[in-house]
Amino acid sequence: MTVTNQSTGVVVRSTTTNAAGNYVAADLPPSVYSVKAEKTGFQSAVHNEIALEVHGTVRADLQLGSRLGHPGGHRHRPGGTLADRHGHRQPYDLG
Repeated sequence: MTVTNQSTGVVVRSTTTNAAGNYVAADLPPSVYSVKAEKTGFQSAVHNEIALEVHGTVRADLQLGSRLGHPGGHRHRPGGTLADRHGHRQPYDLG
C-alpha cells in the first residue's frame, strides 16, 4: 500500500496489509491523497482524490484486478483507513 499526497506528489506512507487485508495510514496532515495497492501477480488498484480533513478519517477500499494470466480469476480486496494526526477515526466509506 502506497499513500501519496496528490498536492505534492510525495509518497507519505508505505505499508502492508494484515492477514485480513486491512491497513492503517495514521498521522497524516490534512490534504488530498491517492492510495495504491499492489500485490505480485495481480493488477494494481488506485483510488485518487481522497480528501482528508482536520480530525478526519477516511476509509479507502480497493480491489486488485484478476491474477495476471488468469482472466476472471482470483481477486484481493485490501481495505483501510487514513487518519489525521490526532488519530480520530470516523470512517467514511468511499466504496
